[in-house]
Amino acid sequence: MDEYRNLQLWTAQTSGAKVFTLKYYDKYDAYAIIAKHSGRALTADPKKDYSTVDLVNVYQFTNQPVHYQLWTFEPDNAGSYKIRSLESGFTMNVANGTAREGASIIAYKYGGNDSFCLVPQPNQDLKPLY
Repeated sequence: MDEYRNLQLWTAQTSGAKVFTLKYYDKYDAYAIIAKHSGRALTADPKKDYSTVDLVNVYQFTNQPVHYQLWTFEPDNAGSYKIRSLESGFTMNVANGTAREGASIIAYKYGGNDSFCLVPQPNQDLKPLY
């Protein structure tokens, strides 16, 4: 699996490339989101100047962990979560607001369609997200 592989929206499943684990870092009070199939962390593109752009790609990259690979989870009133980049403050979003399979996942400055439902997997020892 190549580094820089962009994250995409797909129907929920419990195997393969659609399963992620969360690794909590006390030092940052944030999580790395690790793709189970590759062991790589979801990364908000660090090559951008966040003050001059409205969105950045989210892709897989070797877990280091650094601020652009760390995320916080903010519960909303519907039981879902906003997933916010520790580095930029941008929230994870589906590009163009579409529910089309294969749509790119981005980190976006202005919110929008930015709540995600998390489905716990067996044998996950997680710190509460809120």
